[in-house]
Amino acid sequence: MSKDYWWPGMGSDIRRWTQSCEQCTREHGTSGITAWTRTEFYTRPFRCIQIDTISCREEHEGGNRVVLTVICCFSRWAWLVPIQSKEAPAVAKALLEKVILTIGIFPTLIRCDNGREFVNAIAAEVNRLLAIDQITGSAYHPQSRGMVESMHRKVNGIVRGLVQKRPEDWEERMPYAQCILRAVPLKALRMRSPFEVVLGLRPKFPSSLIAEADIREITTEEYVQQILGYFQETHKDIELLAKEHQEGLEGRGEGKATASLEVGDFVLITRETSVRREGATRFQEKTCLLYTSPSPRDQR
Repeated sequence: MSKDYWWPGMGSDIRRWTQSCEQCTREHGTSGITAWTRTEFYTRPFRCIQIDTISCREEHEGGNRVVLTVICCFSRWAWLVPIQSKEAPAVAKALLEKVILTIGIFPTLIRCDNGREFVNAIAAEVNRLLAIDQITGSAYHPQSRGMVESMHRKVNGIVRGLVQKRPEDWEERMPYAQCILRAVPLKALRMRSPFEVVLGLRPKFPSSLIAEADIREITTEEYVQQILGYFQETHKDIELLAKEHQEGLEGRGEGKATASLEVGDFVLITRETSVRREGATRFQEKTCLLYTSPSPRDQR
């Protein structure tokens, strides 16, 4: 907001407004335990990508049932590609046509899990043809694919916010969710968005275009120098931040308690997964509001 607007007390107004958003609280509320995960470092965009799939429809419902999720380990640039199944031909075709060919840069390393759609002969043949090395993560250890697993949680929250009470509309909202993932500033990028890291440009949306701003024309040479300097600074900054983060994880404990409750607090509790509801389960509301009312003794 501060890149396009300003008013007195802007910071406190925005914090108060966002803290009062119930949808944000449902997705980003404080957990009882926080754990640490491993991280790895990569030196430029699209050199290494992590891939996975998430199931969004039952087989009997027809249509695209799976979303291929891909993230660049350096820039956090994300792809969300609905596909019909998790079978290797569908995954390999989507990865090649909807991800790799869209950027015109072939990754030298692909990280994935041990799912059969990623490790069978068809996927291996695609890697052989494109001279790409493939590394699988540890079985039953999602931390080895931490970036893409973390993106899944963000995708779930974003799509739930977009579909609201109509989880069956998830596929129509995927392009918007993908845009949000690429446009939101991230701590891992020193509060830059993937758009800025990859393109050197800040994303502009209709609300920011309303603001009147002076436009200064620059020459091609000036633009080239500015964008070159920006990329040099950005990539060096992300490299330093990644190293600091990795060093900070060494020797840290498994996790710690972070939440406490007092009588009278409003809390969100996880819904029972055994209760069957209509629509895509993944994008249905995962919490419900609970009021921890005082006991008769406390009321006195």
